[in-house]
Amino acid sequence: MRGRPVETIPYRNGSSDVGALMTAIFFIAVALLFFGRVAEYEPLRSGGASIKGRWIDGFVEPSIDQYVAIYRFELDEKIYRGRQRLNPSDYGGDGQPVTVLYLPDNPKLARVLGGEAIKSGDALGLLLALLGVLLSLQHIVAYYREGSSWALMLRQLARRR
Repeated sequence: MRGRPVETIPYRNGSSDVGALMTAIFFIAVALLFFGRVAEYEPLRSGGASIKGRWIDGFVEPSIDQYVAIYRFELDEKIYRGRQRLNPSDYGGDGQPVTVLYLPDNPKLARVLGGEAIKSGDALGLLLALLGVLLSLQHIVAYYREGSSWALMLRQLARRR
């Protein structure tokens, strides 16, 4: 019997919404982490002063499997110590001089130049995390507005194979 063609509705179940929502929450957390790092070190980038300090120790921290270096500097007859993750090649060796960027209002906020205080990778991480949030939320909103979602298109292509 010939009749009207049956309209096909894209396959959809509730778990894809939950998955997209969990993905969005994950990317929001990652974005907040990167935003916190960018915001924390911004005063150093804009109003920091440099001073000569010395390396105290450098080692691989097993819990994070990254190289960590400890440095110290003296300001107004007070000694400040800092700890920072960096590349092993950036560590000059125990007792060697190092340039430290510190905040004059709060010398406890300090970083070795060339390390975390200056990295632009935080901004890239923030951008990628926000992109992940947008794509995840777009997947949910697109269905309820009867639009197309990148996730639904990929699912339909996988089902056709």
